[in-house]
Amino acid sequence: MEQDIYTVEREVKESYYPNGQIRSKGTIKNGKRDGVWKWFNKDGTIWTDETYSNGELDGEWKQYDKNGQLGLKQVFENGELLSVDEYNP
Repeated sequence: MEQDIYTVEREVKESYYPNGQIRSKGTIKNGKRDGVWKWFNKDGTIWTDETYSNGELDGEWKQYDKNGQLGLKQVFENGELLSVDEYNP
């Protein structure tokens, strides 16, 4: 019995601001964003947290205020926006 063999290329990508703080971090799978991606402000605090599947937003996309509090949450499925929730402190 033969088995199909395939390779999945997965790599972690990071980018940085000129001041050395991390700007973004996430995984690329077969050339497309996949899994959780995080984007940061220049001071290192979280700005957005997004989930991808095969290059499409799929799951929660969250945006935080300058104090790290959740300000906006959107839910996607295969790139389609399903819901939006705003949070006011």
